[in-house]
Amino acid sequence: MDDRAKAIFNTFGLFDELKQKEEVSSETLSKNLNDQVRVLAEWAASFERLAAKGVDEGLLAELRAMGPSAYNEINALSKMSDKELTAYTEMWKQKHALARMMAVDELKGLRQDTDNEIRGLLNDMDNLVKPGGMAIGENLGDSIINGINNRAGAVYNAVQNLAQGIISTAQNALAIFSPSKIFTDFGENVDMGFIQGVENLAGAVKSSVNALFGDLGRNMSSGVSFDTSGLSGFGGVSAAMNGRDGTDAGIVNQFNISQMVVREDADINRIASQLYRLQQQSQRGRGLALA
Repeated sequence: MDDRAKAIFNTFGLFDELKQKEEVSSETLSKNLNDQVRVLAEWAASFERLAAKGVDEGLLAELRAMGPSAYNEINALSKMSDKELTAYTEMWKQKHALARMMAVDELKGLRQDTDNEIRGLLNDMDNLVKPGGMAIGENLGDSIINGINNRAGAVYNAVQNLAQGIISTAQNALAIFSPSKIFTDFGENVDMGFIQGVENLAGAVKSSVNALFGDLGRNMSSGVSFDTSGLSGFGGVSAAMNGRDGTDAGIVNQFNISQMVVREDADINRIASQLYRLQQQSQRGRGLALA
């Protein structure tokens, strides 16, 4: 804002005389603008022709930088033959090469002086720093060590507090004390479940054994009766054989099934099969045959 205001203010000098320009007609203004548009269009067309002829990009960039004010010269270049344009481009390159070579020669002494100045500064710095370099390094290392040592206690406390917090949270969540209430409940529930399972299947064991030996009794030549009252404790099973007329035949079979455990229906079938096999072996030993 300030720069623009200053530019407007300086349009006329503070003490300049304001001179009136000659009167300009509207036809003149239109002609002037028309000439400007024509020149700009021809200037742009000249660059299109030069680019189509393969003029060096460096030369084209330099010509564009001159602007439309160099329209006549650029227009003349665009109308050169290919041979003329090639020769002109080569002369332009030679001019740049010569200018660079001259600049290098002129600056050679300055560059040497600059190099000498830099070397001198480096030597001065080396002489200044070298005597105290060792001390600087040691001081830096000591500072780092001291800083770590000073904060080591805080780091240790932070880690310890974190670990204690984790342990405390786990103990509270799981009720881990001596003894642990939660794990005590786990143990009791496991035992109660085992007992309940045995009791649930005890009746099924009795029924299966009674059914098995009831069938055996009906198929044997002598009547057989079984006492399964001890099954709930898995103490044993006794069997008494009677004659055809119901009189006591004086034969008693005793089977010990104390090692048999019932966990599921398959165990019931297994116990029944073993009892049946033992009964058969006992009858064969007495000379009796099962039907």
